[in-house]
Amino acid sequence: MMDVKEKSAWDRALESGIDMSLVESNLRLSFGERLHRHDAALNTMLKLRQAVKRRNERTD
Repeated sequence: MMDVKEKSAWDRALESGIDMSLVESNLRLSFGERLHRHDAALNTMLKLRQAVKRRNERTD
């Protein structure tokens, strides 16, 4: 019987055409920097959600 090494999830993602460069660049950051970027993105999303809600309330 042939010993077949199972591919990692990373290798399977690359083979299926997923660009892993963003993941790689984020993993080079410190935990604190990743957390800071997450918080900034979350705050932006919450502001956008609130803006959409205000716009929708004006058009009702």
